[in-house]
Amino acid sequence: TGAAGGYNIIRKFNSPDCSPSIAVKKIKTPFVSKDRAALVLRELNLLKSLQLNGHPNIVRLIEMYTVDETARDIQSVYHITEHCGSPLSTLMENPVYSMERVKKWILELLSALQHIHSMG
Repeated sequence: TGAAGGYNIIRKFNSPDCSPSIAVKKIKTPFVSKDRAALVLRELNLLKSLQLNGHPNIVRLIEMYTVDETARDIQSVYHITEHCGSPLSTLMENPVYSMERVKKWILELLSALQHIHSMG
């Protein structure tokens, strides 16, 4: 399964041996501009630095790599993470959810945000 955005394509891969599923994100045209390159590098560096002090509410980066698709320059950057289930935005599309569930989501988000801020 997968989703696509203007610059990114995300695919989920299920393991045949029942180990956890992974998500592979393809970042297309990562160096199309200085701003785009800075954003991509910031995302990857943040994910990499968060691996040192993991948190249960932050996705775990497994690997990242590039592929020289044109034999001249890098056209895409890939990173592999654990698959975390449905995005929060998808879960929120269902108009019927309890206040307890909303409180749980908010606490998880705030816990992850606090962890990120504590790391600078």
